[in-house]
Amino acid sequence: MELKVLVLMLLLIASKYALSENESMSGEVINLDKNRWQIIIKDDNNDTTISTTFRSWWYVKISNIDTCDFSMITIKGEGFTGARFAMPVYSYDSENWIPLHHNEITNMTKSSCNRRVCYNYQITKKFSKKEVYLARHFPYRISDLYKFLKKYQRDRWLKIDTIGYSPAQLPIIELTITNINISDKKKCRILIHSRTHPSETMSSFVIEGLIEALLNPKNQQILDELIFNIIPIVNVDGVAYGLSRNNLKGQNLEESWFKLELDNYFLDDKCPDEIYIIHSNYIKYTQIDPKIIAAINIHSFNPQYYQKPYAFIFSNFFNWSKYEEKGKSLWIKQAKFLKFLNEEYCSPVLGRTNPKMTSTIDKKDFPESWWWVNFKDEIMAVTLESSPEQICANGPQRSDIANKLLGQALATALYKYFLFLKSINFGSALNIESTSDLFQYWEQVESEVYLK
Repeated sequence: MELKVLVLMLLLIASKYALSENESMSGEVINLDKNRWQIIIKDDNNDTTISTTFRSWWYVKISNIDTCDFSMITIKGEGFTGARFAMPVYSYDSENWIPLHHNEITNMTKSSCNRRVCYNYQITKKFSKKEVYLARHFPYRISDLYKFLKKYQRDRWLKIDTIGYSPAQLPIIELTITNINISDKKKCRILIHSRTHPSETMSSFVIEGLIEALLNPKNQQILDELIFNIIPIVNVDGVAYGLSRNNLKGQNLEESWFKLELDNYFLDDKCPDEIYIIHSNYIKYTQIDPKIIAAINIHSFNPQYYQKPYAFIFSNFFNWSKYEEKGKSLWIKQAKFLKFLNEEYCSPVLGRTNPKMTSTIDKKDFPESWWWVNFKDEIMAVTLESSPEQICANGPQRSDIANKLLGQALATALYKYFLFLKSINFGSALNIESTSDLFQYWEQVESEVYLK
């Protein structure tokens, strides 16, 4: 038996709960009357102190449906508005998902949940089977990842490793993708991690598209010159147990890169287990060849009423005066990467920043904070956010497919970014001829809604 097949089998066995019928499911279903139900959305770990804006995931099964009549299902306690901005999907087998039509989502009302603002809305639809699965948007479970990877189990350019175990003893895996016939020392390295927040399922579709593109023989040149290390699901416990934002210990992993005061290269003991695992893995790569040129942190977001539902990158360095020359150089590199994404993708990808942000990135506890403090502009660390409303204007109208296409665009954009770095000898970006074309994609926002 090939080692990769064995690894996949062991991962499947190790994730017994993640592969159960209840994987990623969340929400209480109450049968009110014939063909009338309520879905009550849960707080992560029943913690009522967290903001309802982070209570954005539900995934349930409804049975005993009368297929001769319309079903009326009320969603109660969601942190984001319904109607235009909720994109629920349904399935009769929990595998093949279909988006509901906007006309089937009505009666959005503002409400109060334990003194916090939340929203209710209603789904009205005639289903063709007596049992249906419903979810806030396209689910993406750990089992979906393993089924996807099984397609590539005999691809010699894909390597699968377990780099640690979550508090619930689920494996955290890393994928290494490169041309193994060429020495890694002749390449550059790109680090990518995703699903820090479990409800952000669109980021997993981006990862799928990225892997498909990298393992496409037409793109061999990318793997001749680059090595990709991808952690597809950081918060495996949260994904398995159907949480929205935190892990099982109530920790927001995105804001838990707590640096040691005396040596910012290392993290404090109070960091969550999952972050220790990711950080230790990244530490290893900073100490060996090849050179790391980018660290991409993939998320997805629920658009507010005033936001465009486009993918975006978030930069703390748009107002680079706070960060001097190296901050400006890093922003130029991020902006170049954004330009390459827009050249490759079927829909706009925006650049966003917060002009009212008072503290600098080094004072925060994001992964990008750690990269900046230790490596400045040597490594382009940036967050890429996709959306469950993401569609292509002249292409697929399904957000799962559109986000896979974003992943495919990401593969080519990162290769273009690598070629750009080669053109400046992997140094500062301050001396490029012009930056005027880099501002066209940027929006400045005045709220912290985009900050993770």
